[in-house]
Amino acid sequence: MAKHQVKVRFAQQIRTVGTKIQAIRVQKGMSQEYLANVAKISKNSVVIIESGELNPSLGTLCAIAYGLNVPLTDLFTSVQISGEH
Repeated sequence: MAKHQVKVRFAQQIRTVGTKIQAIRVQKGMSQEYLANVAKISKNSVVIIESGELNPSLGTLCAIAYGLNVPLTDLFTSVQISGEH
């Protein structure tokens, strides 16, 4: 797989995780500000993670999962990871 294709797929996966976080948050009736406060991250971080513009660290994803009261794995349930290298 070409380097460009890997970058594109990686960016798509980051957007998918962001979309999943947003969907769970909205489903639970939480504002971005509330999630940020519970997860102890900035509201701006929540905004840019949900938009797929930021690749969050594992620690940040754990904090978000905690804030959403879901297992960390729930943030990845719709992410397709290819075994191609």
